[in-house]
Amino acid sequence: MQEKLQELLDTLECENQANISTDTDLSDIEEWDSMGKISLITLLATKYNYTLSFDELKVLSKVSDILKFMK
Repeated sequence: MQEKLQELLDTLECENQANISTDTDLSDIEEWDSMGKISLITLLATKYNYTLSFDELKVLSKVSDILKFMK
């Protein structure tokens, strides 16, 4: 789990990684903006062969919600 969290944080290019855990609200992450969302979509599509739908993207609220897609 920690490895996938680190991969996500690197993808989002988070600068303050020490304060982010699986329970962190995405709204509390400065890098969770339109570019961060595009980076997530790209990561899931290329590495995990998963296409994130718009409806799925809208309901993401915590880091743990994203990690569920990283199988």
